[in-house]
Amino acid sequence: MTDIGVDSNFDEVQIFKDEEIRDTNAHNSAVGDCRYFNIITVWVKNGLDQNVNVQVKGNRVNSTTGAVNMGTAFDVTTDDEEARTYEPTDEGFLPYIFIEVTAAGVPTSGNLNAYLIRKPT
Repeated sequence: MTDIGVDSNFDEVQIFKDEEIRDTNAHNSAVGDCRYFNIITVWVKNGLDQNVNVQVKGNRVNSTTGAVNMGTAFDVTTDDEEARTYEPTDEGFLPYIFIEVTAAGVPTSGNLNAYLIRKPT
């Protein structure tokens, strides 16, 4: 875990680090443990030469197997950043979060980075 330095009440973990995607298959990030956090922001920087589609997924256990979609997928264009914030609601909360990324076309250069920015309970 890395303290992002802006506010000591927040925590950041990198779930994709310089990921070089070179196909149009779905790629899963690392799973972030969000059990002790009540606000989670997924931040994605697309440095690939293709647009990507991002689906945030959650699970009740620390695994990608059996995970479910959280909200609607979103696109991140080439050389751009996008973020989505999730909070527990009356509908529930899944404590293990990751993203599934699919490139629109086959990337030939660049990389992808993604982070979970978490606020403790």
